[in-house]
Amino acid sequence: MSAIDYQLLKNMSFLRHSLILADVAPNAGFTRNFEYCIKITNLNKYPNYLLFAQIRSPTSKPGAYVQIQADRCMLVDGYRPSVNIAAIAKSSVQKSDLAKNNLGTILKNNKLQKSLITGTPSIERPLSVPIINSGKKIEASFEIQSLNRQGLKLVRVPESTQILNVLLFPTIGIAILGWIVWKRQHKTVDR
Repeated sequence: MSAIDYQLLKNMSFLRHSLILADVAPNAGFTRNFEYCIKITNLNKYPNYLLFAQIRSPTSKPGAYVQIQADRCMLVDGYRPSVNIAAIAKSSVQKSDLAKNNLGTILKNNKLQKSLITGTPSIERPLSVPIINSGKKIEASFEIQSLNRQGLKLVRVPESTQILNVLLFPTIGIAILGWIVWKRQHKTVDR
């Protein structure tokens, strides 16, 4: 084997093991120009627990555990972010374990971070949404299905069907109007 062949094989194995991430243009009719936030709708039903969210990205280290507030929608941003939700019993947390920063209240005690109850599933931010949502904030609502010392289970709350009102009903109206016009034209031709 020549030195050039050896160098080529060496370079190819480097490419095989490297992390390659690329953006692809969204499909026609879709956009990436939107804000995405998550909300836990039934957080008040679990007053003995604190919930935290950690945003992860394939290109950066995991962020801080930020406390989820019952009345707020938490913004999820970054490059292809995913959110891990975790819980901890309020009785396990002292005031000194928490700190305020620009994100909100964070869990700064590393020992407590290891004892968090991990939630499933991990929440993925959509890569694109229909173009009708361009520039808007998309709110994804989740409910706690179960929470105990063994685990935290989240389920997505079904979205409202307002988009049907915006798209479906006008489309049906136009179709009916078109049918009426077509019938009248055929009626006058027959006479």
